[in-house]
Amino acid sequence: MDKDKLQEILERHEKWLIGEIGGEKADLSGADLSEADLCGFDLCYADLRGANLQGANLSGADLSFCFLDKADLRGANLSESILNRAEMWSANLQGATLCNTVFDGANLHDANLSNTDLRGALLNGTNLTAAKLPSRILQVGPVGSQKEYVVCYIDDNLIRRDWLTSDWEGTLEEFKQHIDEEYPEGQYRQEFLVVVDMCEAMMKMEDN
Repeated sequence: MDKDKLQEILERHEKWLIGEIGGEKADLSGADLSEADLCGFDLCYADLRGANLQGANLSGADLSFCFLDKADLRGANLSESILNRAEMWSANLQGATLCNTVFDGANLHDANLSNTDLRGALLNGTNLTAAKLPSRILQVGPVGSQKEYVVCYIDDNLIRRDWLTSDWEGTLEEFKQHIDEEYPEGQYRQEFLVVVDMCEAMMKMEDN
């Protein structure tokens, strides 16, 4: 897509988001945005279905509630971007950088995330049904007093606990110690012990 045309669409979208006259929600469905620099842009609610975003820079962008179904995001940089409640059914994210990306409640059904870098990514309530993942991931929740989600990266022996006020990550053994310290007894301890058992079972399956 022509850079000037893209800039015009983005400016109108920004006006639409804040309710200014002349604003219009961005419709970039099917657009060729390969290698586009969209770093830090607010693209909430934009329609990017089927768009070609190969190699695009979307780091720090807000893509909450976006429609990215069947979008081509191979090799894109989405580090520290926000994709809360984004619709990404069958999106191709192969080789994308997803470090510290927030996918709270996103729909990644049948998405391709092979060879992606998911370090620090938040996957609370994310639909990963039939998704192709870079490694096996187990997500359990909501659990605990704050109804949080625990994500276990099986191949990396990494447990990530995400909740409203903070986050924690470490190995499975460190997670056990963490639970012992925070929940020495009670219902929530039992809930987290179930999570531990599930993670251990998955890791043993991998070992076998």
